[in-house]
Amino acid sequence: MTSIPVADMVDEVSALMREKLSIRGRSLAAQAGKARRILPKSVRADAVYLSKTVLIAENPKLLRMIDQTRVEAAYRNCVRSLTAIDPKIRRKEMWLSIMNRLALVIVAVFVLVVSTLVWRGYL
Repeated sequence: MTSIPVADMVDEVSALMREKLSIRGRSLAAQAGKARRILPKSVRADAVYLSKTVLIAENPKLLRMIDQTRVEAAYRNCVRSLTAIDPKIRRKEMWLSIMNRLALVIVAVFVLVVSTLVWRGYL
């Protein structure tokens, strides 16, 4: 057995998702579902596996079915991916993306207005 119980692993991964990605949910599987475009597919699959493992671990007879090495690997993969995320950089990239789209729309409207004025003969 590992030194960290599965429930503690899931709680830590869930807290990291809440802290780094601002994703809330009732369970880790719900949080992984909300993080579709943010997290890689392997990390989402590992998070769902961890949440399913907690349900199995609640039953003492099914506890032997848990593959401890896979649980630890899934935990390490989730923690490594989530700790590498910087919320400040994500927020900055989001604002830059919004400003980029806004600038593109403004340029497109300006080009349309100028082309309409030229077509009508005002310029």
